[in-house]
Amino acid sequence: QERTMSPMSPRLLRPRASGGWNPKQLPSLGFWYDPSQSSSVTLNSGNVSQLNDLSGNGRNLTQTTAANQPPYSTTALSKACLDFGTSQNSRALTWSAGGDTSDWREMFIVCRYDYGATFLAFEGLITGFPTANFNLNVGLSAAAAGVTNFATTNTPSTSHIWDWLSINGGAYSFVSPTGGINGWPVLPAINSVCVLHAYSDAQSLCNGVALGSDRGFSTRGWLGLIGETFAASAALTATQRTAAMNYLKKKWGIA
Repeated sequence: QERTMSPMSPRLLRPRASGGWNPKQLPSLGFWYDPSQSSSVTLNSGNVSQLNDLSGNGRNLTQTTAANQPPYSTTALSKACLDFGTSQNSRALTWSAGGDTSDWREMFIVCRYDYGATFLAFEGLITGFPTANFNLNVGLSAAAAGVTNFATTNTPSTSHIWDWLSINGGAYSFVSPTGGINGWPVLPAINSVCVLHAYSDAQSLCNGVALGSDRGFSTRGWLGLIGETFAASAALTATQRTAAMNYLKKKWGIA
């Protein structure tokens, strides 16, 4: 006698949950660094000598000079992060493309500024890796000593830089989208852990990545903490930006 099987439960046929949104869902993901994923971190006596690129593009950040390797902290934030300290130094993790071929159209970065109520000096949070012409590199740095502004790095007047900076979702516009150093009073907003999001409506070429420094300047290091960061080389939609911001805020416990 032929046996008839009962229909399978639709609930049993559902695919396993994927774990939610992550940066790999962004189009043209350029790089993705997350020190809270310990398997992506190489330590040298408690300091980070390499931070692997989780995007799949192989753009691993390295630092071969032990004195310039940022300490790895598991207690400063809710998740493990890089602690660049509160005194000026040459700490940085870098990747060089070997040519002006990288386009960081939109960047997201979790950070906290630890020096105090004003910026100490020019301090690079994340910038392009230095080339013969420093001004071809774009990024985000503190503006100058004694002020409370956040700024771009130097850019020629013919090159397009960041149009907007968003801090935890609140957007600011640069004074000029083409050239010069522009900034806004963002302290004390970044004295607490926050998500910064900078984006441009046009191509922003640079020669790699320097995390925690202003290009190749040895006395322009970041004073504070850096967590997760990633960039897309194509313009995102408002929905994609919101998803990326919400992902970082939830993951790092940011209100």
